Amino acid sequence: MLFGEHAVLRGGPAIVAAIDCRLTVTLSPRDDDIVEIRSSLGTVTTTTHDLLFGPHFRFVQEAFRFWSAHLTSGLSVTITSAIDPTVGLASSASVTVALLAALNQWIHGSYDCQSLLQQCCTVIRNVQRYGSGADAASIIYGGVIGYQAQESIVTPLVDTLPLVLVYSGKKTPTPEVISHVNAQEHRFPGIYKALFSAINDVTCEAMSALRVSDYPKIGLLMNHACGLMEALGVGTKELSSICWSLRESASIFGAKISGSGLGDAAVGLGTISASPIGRHLPSTVASKGVEVMTWKE
Repeated sequence: MLFGEHAVLRGGPAIVAAIDCRLTVTLSPRDDDIVEIRSSLGTVTTTTHDLLFGPHFRFVQEAFRFWSAHLTSGLSVTITSAIDPTVGLASSASVTVALLAALNQWIHGSYDCQSLLQQCCTVIRNVQRYGSGADAASIIYGGVIGYQAQESIVTPLVDTLPLVLVYSGKKTPTPEVISHVNAQEHRFPGIYKALFSAINDVTCEAMSALRVSDYPKIGLLMNHACGLMEALGVGTKELSSICWSLRESASIFGAKISGSGLGDAAVGLGTISASPIGRHLPSTVASKGVEVMTWKE
């Protein structure tokens, strides 16, 4: 997430970038009614009638339940990821997109991006109640996109962007962060209305700057966006230290909290050889989104 966190849940625009760090779902039909899932989180087995996978596979379970009426046989599913799922970075949205794309291909022989996005939003919201779908949209379409949640409008902006991503060392589940922001908004409705309006203004300015690759302006807007997120109450000492350390580099135009906050990662615009603080994560923008390949043994 580059711009628009939290405000996107209230109808505002967001800017999201897809990172070229792939998660792969391999789906193989079976001759029985067994559904087996294998991943770094473990192995679980259920049936097409039960579809009970346990707490580590909530998004997988909900994706299967979305298509439960069309499961004519069991399946073996293997999930592999190039990134640690405990770090965050939309790993839940990634597995949701990949599994639903594979199920669409298996059941119907094809998929379209907009329908896939709607399915992902349904699954994500069924699991965690909240969810704009912005992460899923970036994974599906690739590149850097503008996103409007209410009508799932996706606007391609640029194919690439120099980013530095640094993990703060801890993560708070997104639903908990959203509940925290909602509680503060309830206490100070006028202040939070103004904050969300300011976030929307910054995001719209950033979209215009992205279209002309005005990096100095985008960087300055990232700094403003970071201040607004801290005003929302989702900053931490670790995230603040990372952002200020990145800004001290002459090759970084600006830096901000990325995602819901209260942990997770910070993102900087520019390049840097090594993170001055925190864990440096893969941050090359992926110009291509979800891809499906089929084969017969």
